[in-house]
Amino acid sequence: MSVWDDHEMTDAVVGILSALPLREPDHHFGRPWLTAYQLSVEVERLHPEAFAAFGDNPGGAGSGSPFSVPQRLARELSGRIKNDPLLPIEGADLCTLRVGTLTFVRGNGEIVESSQSGSDPLAMFRYRH
Repeated sequence: MSVWDDHEMTDAVVGILSALPLREPDHHFGRPWLTAYQLSVEVERLHPEAFAAFGDNPGGAGSGSPFSVPQRLARELSGRIKNDPLLPIEGADLCTLRVGTLTFVRGNGEIVESSQSGSDPLAMFRYRH
């Protein structure tokens, strides 16, 4: 088994994404997106044991580690989306062109600055049903 399977992360992520409030039930934009950083914050808040099992690293600029929870979540979800057309999650990239700083607030109030601002795209996900 993997950390993903051991912690039933597909169900956890579906639960997080499907619980996001809608702008309006029939709005043409559909459901909202969460970046991998935001998803990581919610996993830490709602599933702290899974967050710890993924390495307990919130990532971000200056984290000093190439392997963070947001990166692991994004990589795992990307592979699952690619290989399972029935997965009720879709992914996309947020272009960070001309973005200076993106910051996220962890449940403990700590500010995490994205290490991808202004360079690489930022993975984001949403529930697709």
